[in-house]
Amino acid sequence: MALTTRRAVTGAPLAKLLATTATRCASTSSATPPRQQSEGGSSGGPRSSSRNSNRHRKPAKTSPKRTVSRILSVDVAKFMRPSDGHLTTTPENARFFRANPTVDHDHGIMTRLEATDAVRRLAKTYRVRLAWSPRHVIHPHRLRFLDPRGHPLAPKIRSDCARKAREDALWAFATAVGGDSAVVWQLTKRELLRAVFRSLTALGYDEHGRKQDGTELRGTLWLTVSQAQHARRLPVEAFGEVVADTLDKHYATRPEERRAALVADAVGAEEDTREKKELSDGMKRRANNSKPWTPRDQAGERGRLPAAKAEAPTTWQPRKRT
Repeated sequence: MALTTRRAVTGAPLAKLLATTATRCASTSSATPPRQQSEGGSSGGPRSSSRNSNRHRKPAKTSPKRTVSRILSVDVAKFMRPSDGHLTTTPENARFFRANPTVDHDHGIMTRLEATDAVRRLAKTYRVRLAWSPRHVIHPHRLRFLDPRGHPLAPKIRSDCARKAREDALWAFATAVGGDSAVVWQLTKRELLRAVFRSLTALGYDEHGRKQDGTELRGTLWLTVSQAQHARRLPVEAFGEVVADTLDKHYATRPEERRAALVADAVGAEEDTREKKELSDGMKRRANNSKPWTPRDQAGERGRLPAAKAEAPTTWQPRKRT
């Protein structure tokens, strides 16, 4: 504690004054506890404290959606870039993707299924990874049929995907990582996916992912099993209920939403067509207003003679001296 005196005191009175002041400070500090701010605020009013805390509180940041990594074999990586999923394929496959815009070859666009805390805890408990995409994504193991050199099974893959896109709104597939045997993980992924579809049926969906009121789950569900043996020991019905409830509440599309999306797409396509037409009309107007090219006028037509025809002195003349 700082002590300020207005006048100087010398000798014994100064020592006595300092001793008395120190004794008073010690007795005061021992009798009165240090002042601390309680959780509810001071007696002046907890509302002001909470108002000040809310004033300086930063808004919560929303974490961006995480995408999954691409699983490409050595052969597929030769014609599909792992960085952005660009595909080099045959003209027939390219026409197929243009004719079926909902079908996508790139599974790297899929985002992790982390809409609720329950599904995040479920993924940790069962040691699986769930991903979702509103598009119909081809299985990663079928990408080898899109080889730009051609593949004998490519026509069948195209026809199967086109038929499945027309009939089924919901696609689902599973992959596995780890050292479990093929039999174990095949049985595990089959049981987990069946549990999901059974729970969707209990919620009113059919086997194609649609309800009678027009609600549908349009997209692709990807299940990756890390430890199949561990997942088999846990109840599959609880897994199916949580996943189905998350899909129904956060990813199902209602008829009015699809109609609004169609209207927005139609308006966007109309604007694109109008912009293209205006651009082409402007180019045509500029082409019509531009003057046609004409050859350059000769020097004689402009009233000047060429240098070879200009009159020049025939005899040498000395330079005039100044």
